[in-house]
Amino acid sequence: MFSLNGIAVAAVTPFDRNGIFEEKPFRVLLDWWLGQGVHGMVICGSTGEVAYLNHPERQRIFEVAVEHIDRRVPVIAGTGFASTNETIEMTKTAAQIGVDAALVITPFYYPVSQKLLFEHYKKVASTSKTPVLLYNNPQVTHVKLEAETVAELSKVENIVGIKDSAGDWALLEKILKLTDEAFIVFSGSLKLLPAALDAGADGGILAIASVAPGLCVELYRLCKQGQPKEASALHEQLKVLIQGLNETYGISGLKTAIKLLGLPAEYPRMPLLPLSASEEQSVQKTLQQLNLLAIKS
Repeated sequence: MFSLNGIAVAAVTPFDRNGIFEEKPFRVLLDWWLGQGVHGMVICGSTGEVAYLNHPERQRIFEVAVEHIDRRVPVIAGTGFASTNETIEMTKTAAQIGVDAALVITPFYYPVSQKLLFEHYKKVASTSKTPVLLYNNPQVTHVKLEAETVAELSKVENIVGIKDSAGDWALLEKILKLTDEAFIVFSGSLKLLPAALDAGADGGILAIASVAPGLCVELYRLCKQGQPKEASALHEQLKVLIQGLNETYGISGLKTAIKLLGLPAEYPRMPLLPLSASEEQSVQKTLQQLNLLAIKS
């Protein structure tokens, strides 16, 4: 039975300047994140530029991650596509490789009703040999899983949890109230993480953990150990980091920050572009403001 509590990194995917996946830098990043004490690894998610990765590319990234992590922490693989059939095939591939769970984003492009979402996930889960996590990220898909639909899906065999990145506290709170304690709930929003943990969520799958994994793990620890004052202070620092990186510059901002930390992740895949010199200086200033350039090791 799949279980995970704590902070999972929403991993970036390193590319060279031509947009080719780089295995060696990816292994370096995996080791760094693991060394910072994270509890899980999410690969080929939104932060990993999954929308620009085809089936063979995802397969290779899954293979590298599973082999390199070697059961040190759970590996969660993003297997969702716009179509149900492609999602099923990618999820089957991920299971064969040995991932611990599949993170399946809602179908996108065409409007989809809650009934169709239920049928989509039911079909994926029934054909998968690995546990399935729902993934709600309406900012990028323009499709929203309602709490009532999540509650119904939580009763479907092999659907074990959800990553909710809607950033809507009322929705996340309702999901927590309508699902059983055994159903795993991750916040995809750092801003909502302390409140989510207090309400019974299991942890966070966070993009900012790709830049500041140790601080995210510490925030989780402080929240769980009942140190609200210290947790609030650290939470405010991390919100400044989010504002200066991904909220302003997106994935390119995260990758630039990682590069400035002396780690190998610089180039996004087109149509995303690297930051300009002035934008990179802005990212550097944010890192310096939080003394992050001194704690890269």
